[in-house]
Amino acid sequence: MRNIVKKALFVLVFAALAAGGSFAQTRDYEQEVRDVLDAVSLNDSGAAYAEKGQYDLAIDQFTEAIRKNPNYVVAYNNRAGVYFQKADYDRAIADFTQLIRLDANNAGYYQSRGVCYYQKRDFDRAITDFTQAIRLDSKYAAAYGNRASAYNAKSDYDRAITDYTQAIQLVSNNTDKATFYNYRGSAYSNKGDYDRAIADYTQAIQLTSNNTNKATYYTNRAFAYFNKGDYDRAITDATEAIRLNSNYAPAYRTRGRAYMAKNNYTQARADANRALQIDPNNQVGKDLDADLKRRGY
Repeated sequence: MRNIVKKALFVLVFAALAAGGSFAQTRDYEQEVRDVLDAVSLNDSGAAYAEKGQYDLAIDQFTEAIRKNPNYVVAYNNRAGVYFQKADYDRAIADFTQLIRLDANNAGYYQSRGVCYYQKRDFDRAITDFTQAIRLDSKYAAAYGNRASAYNAKSDYDRAITDYTQAIQLVSNNTDKATFYNYRGSAYSNKGDYDRAIADYTQAIQLTSNNTNKATYYTNRAFAYFNKGDYDRAITDATEAIRLNSNYAPAYRTRGRAYMAKNNYTQARADANRALQIDPNNQVGKDLDADLKRRGY
């Protein structure tokens, strides 16, 4: 979604000539070529603005490129990506819809539009788009993973688990596998199947070398242990997460809950304070703080 694309100039010129169909109208042909060349330049300018985070200027350039060449898929795709970065999902959806009209067999366009619908919490439309992406490309791991997340958001955990499993089988690199194991673990956890959740979080921990990601996976496993009533393991995992990322508020909140369950209110208070210091607006942290205050801590 974030990638800003630059298209090879000769490809676009050739495409424009093919679409034009006739070389007899010399003046029209020359204007068409100028428009195509201008569109390429405008797109490149928009890409440069986008890479600097100057999204409004980027949109202006992409829009002008599209005016010059109304079938310029690269500019539509880039503009949609910038709209997505601005959280203007409706306009991004409009651009991806136009891209689908121009190329109905491109799985990536359905996948990208589905992500926009997901961000709008329109999970049914998201699932429809992810499903179409999968029909067009049966090995599209991201589409399986995103459809799983939409099912998970709808509390359809069994379908989510099935899709996450498919995504795990399709990806080859360990980072992606770890991500999908973590997500599947969350679906199991949502089902209350904490043993399978713990097994998936363990796989995720083993597959990643990134400390930030690993802290997340340790915290998720800690929460699963907490839900099983295994407070000591929850504390151990949350402590490891904090060692890996000392500014990760969910680890402090999870450890604080585990300490409170063991009646260690002093440690729970310390963790609650640290969690609120990092993330003062989080409702889970506020609830922990309120629970401790009710107990006099």
